Amino acid sequence: PSAYVFDGIYYETDIERDLIGKVASSTIPKDSLLLKRLVEPKQGAAPSEGILIGKRAFTLPVDAITGVAGMIKVNNLVDVLAHLKDAGGKSGAQSTSSVVMLENLSVLAVGPQAGRRWGARRDAQADISSVTLSVTPEQATLLFQVLKEGSISLMLRRNGDFAPAVPPAVDAQNLMRTIARLRGEAGAGR
Repeated sequence: PSAYVFDGIYYETDIERDLIGKVASSTIPKDSLLLKRLVEPKQGAAPSEGILIGKRAFTLPVDAITGVAGMIKVNNLVDVLAHLKDAGGKSGAQSTSSVVMLENLSVLAVGPQAGRRWGARRDAQADISSVTLSVTPEQATLLFQVLKEGSISLMLRRNGDFAPAVPPAVDAQNLMRTIARLRGEAGAGR
């Protein structure tokens, strides 16, 4: 069933099409799933070789807040949180809604990559003015429109956490109910 197929791993059918000419970017434990973010083009390959077939590289402007304080690194997975202004309803007052719009996107680059080997490690003081993600053309279109109409924040995922994040959208009207619900869940977990 499609619910059990994860986009972030290689399957036997992917080997010839996607793995030939690539190398592991870190140690891959024996008998583990082969994660796409752990494989990169050979040194000297063009940056476009790191983009999977059917995907595109899309660069987002970020700062220390929207870019998770510089913690995002090449090959990490991130979720994208969209913040959009609502049309004010009867009162005419505008509010902002936030929703998780995309999940499990692979990070291709952090900051400028010119003159560096694709996927090379960067120092702790690296430029965090941009993050380049691997997305489908449709996802790129959505990201561009949200950037034009609102703003975006990234959320860094823990390695190996592929569970869907399906929280409801949060706006000014349901903010207090959502906080109360979360506080109740946190208290029940003690």
